[in-house]
Amino acid sequence: MEYCPRPFNPDKLSSALVAKVWDHKPDIFDGKLGKAPHKMSVAAIALASGLYDYDHDEDMRLPIQLALGTVLTEVINNGRFYNLGSADHYLLELADKACGEVAKRDLADPTAALGSLAL
Repeated sequence: MEYCPRPFNPDKLSSALVAKVWDHKPDIFDGKLGKAPHKMSVAAIALASGLYDYDHDEDMRLPIQLALGTVLTEVINNGRFYNLGSADHYLLELADKACGEVAKRDLADPTAALGSLAL
């Protein structure tokens, strides 16, 4: 899936990933079904979506995976300060599951984590 033109542009990619998930479930992100999700939850689910979209493009997937890990770590460490609602917890759970699935697969194939380093 080509959201981000080459060379890699994190701003364009992140905007495209957020727009994609927002367009897929606008009622959740607009807050029509309750409290709108926190931006950290939106970032996490957008990045998780990107893991699947760029599954076979390691040059794109690995930075997305790193960013998702960073977002999830931030929420684990400081989530109590974000006043997260039920939609946030749902989105974060989905993002965490996606991150875990990809990491588990990468651990099964140690060369996958090396990406384009060609070691």
